[in-house]
Amino acid sequence: MAVASKVEAPPLELPTLTNPTLAETVKTWQVTLKAIPAAPIRVLQNGKVIASLAKGEQKIAVQAGQIQLDGTGVSQIVRVQVLKKDVQLLEPRQNQIVVLQGNIQTITVKPTVNP
Repeated sequence: MAVASKVEAPPLELPTLTNPTLAETVKTWQVTLKAIPAAPIRVLQNGKVIASLAKGEQKIAVQAGQIQLDGTGVSQIVRVQVLKKDVQLLEPRQNQIVVLQGNIQTITVKPTVNP
């Protein structure tokens, strides 16, 4: 009987559902940006919108690399200031200001190197 059940309904061997690249966690840091004046500036990283500065100030989780501030479609000059950042970040600098005039600007996110 045991042999017959294995022939009629063989056990399914499913591949593991965990993808090793997805299982690795991506390190993120907190950065608070403020648009002066508040404007619908989109904040993008890796091609995805991660925040908007429409309300002025926004706390954002960012990865190492670059973030883009998209001010296209905004007719006025907008200054975006880095209000706060995790202490483990070399860049962006505290109080760094990026000026947008209807264009896209880039901010580098660079962590300190751990020994």
